[in-house]
Amino acid sequence: MKEKKIKIPIFEDSITLLYGGYNDIYDFWNKTYPTLIDEFDNFHAKYWCVADDTIKRYILVVRDEGEKYIHHESLHATNDILHFCGVGVTNDNDEIQCRLMDYIANEVLKELEDTDG
Repeated sequence: MKEKKIKIPIFEDSITLLYGGYNDIYDFWNKTYPTLIDEFDNFHAKYWCVADDTIKRYILVVRDEGEKYIHHESLHATNDILHFCGVGVTNDNDEIQCRLMDYIANEVLKELEDTDG
């Protein structure tokens, strides 16, 4: 399983990408967040934010199943980051949402290409 931190510079934030087999991701999650394992369901890709002593953001992608959901999960991450930073998104100011989602998705896809290629 690949674990890679992706920095979100303008917001001084980060997202950890977990990419690999479903069982490997499950085992990581069970070891790292055993109290949240009941919420771990069958998925191909998922965005998850954990707020304990700090905010930790994750995009989980199951190899050969979840790649087509990268933009979907990146939008969840984008909206969460913007909400956390107090940025409300409307049709009049959605450019930051579009650019941040593109940045996150492109960084995730770049990491997946580095893994596969």
